[in-house]
Amino acid sequence: MPLKLCTCRAWSPVTAEFYFARLLPRADGHYSAALAPTSAVMQMPQELFQMA
Repeated sequence: MPLKLCTCRAWSPVTAEFYFARLLPRADGHYSAALAPTSAVMQMPQELFQMA
């Protein structure tokens, strides 16, 4: 079943302000974290990866 686009007016100016002020700035941080080297994490002992 294909997704349907919302034809309602759900994207109000208030929603847009919230998105641009709160969510969009985080995208750069997530992008940098995804591309960061994993050397610090991989140096941790294996026991620290186990969930209690």
